[in-house]
Amino acid sequence: MRVLLHFGDNSTSYLVTPAKAAEILIGKLRTKCEFSSSSPSPDVDELARLLEECEVVVGSSVTLDATICSLFKSAPKLRLVQCIGAGIDKIPLDSIRGTNIKLADASGSNSVPVAEHALALILVIAKKIVERDREVKAGIWERTPAMELQGKTHVILGLGAIGTELARRSQAFGMRVIGIKKHPTKGLETRGVEVHRVADLHNVLPMADFLTISLPLTNETKGLIGKDELTLLKDNASIVIVSRAAIVDEKALHEFLVDRRDSHAGIDTWYSMPPNPSAPSAYSIQKLDNVVATPHIAGITPETVDRVFSIVSRNIDALESGKVLENLVDLDLGY
Repeated sequence: MRVLLHFGDNSTSYLVTPAKAAEILIGKLRTKCEFSSSSPSPDVDELARLLEECEVVVGSSVTLDATICSLFKSAPKLRLVQCIGAGIDKIPLDSIRGTNIKLADASGSNSVPVAEHALALILVIAKKIVERDREVKAGIWERTPAMELQGKTHVILGLGAIGTELARRSQAFGMRVIGIKKHPTKGLETRGVEVHRVADLHNVLPMADFLTISLPLTNETKGLIGKDELTLLKDNASIVIVSRAAIVDEKALHEFLVDRRDSHAGIDTWYSMPPNPSAPSAYSIQKLDNVVATPHIAGITPETVDRVFSIVSRNIDALESGKVLENLVDLDLGY
């Protein structure tokens, strides 16, 4: 089976080169595969040539863009497009719709480290660790009170794999956890979590001491948290973003953080996609003193890499043997 590793800049968000990815997959696959890879900045002609013989394309949420996707319907042997990330919001789904091509992602592979990272951001905010660290380094010894997490209310918008792992960890700290999801009766079970529908969002937000965003980005969820929703939060409530930032309106978030100095944000995923290190936010949200910023690193661990390429290898084997694939994307839902 011919597999195209389309990583664009010769690496993935998991810092794995195409050569390393091929090595990992060869060690996991039962199916005999031949691997090819695209150049760092491939043009349409190169991609069309590579797609002529390939049955599987493996790429990231950044590299599976409109350019390569526009060629899928004319790729005669293509059977599977495998995204190595959880976010497929940049993939034009019409390039798959109406074909026999399957689209799969790697959702769930990074749920543990992202949940840990979200909780770390909450702890850093609650304990004022960044501020106190800066002060001590500047010779300031300011022993101001911090916040306990026990008894605080954590609203998690999105109870998929990441949200469920985060809910369990929040409960371990004695937090009241309220989850919001599209289908409250479906998905993973988390005991002790109060689960509400998205329609209940405005009733739930005033209860939040911390609001974590862990939803997939779709046309339905883009801008779901805007000025009206942020206004409903407590004066000192904080927000953590570990899924696509665009779920929270950027201008509204900037105004919220500027106007409410007692509120904080912990942000790992940003507004520029692909990431622009010099301007992850058009409003320079990353420079605000009440923001803890990290460069989209929550899911990058060796364990995640192993889980990602285990999903990829199992799906290639399943494709070859005619079995059901994992993490198939519902083209109507967008995830």
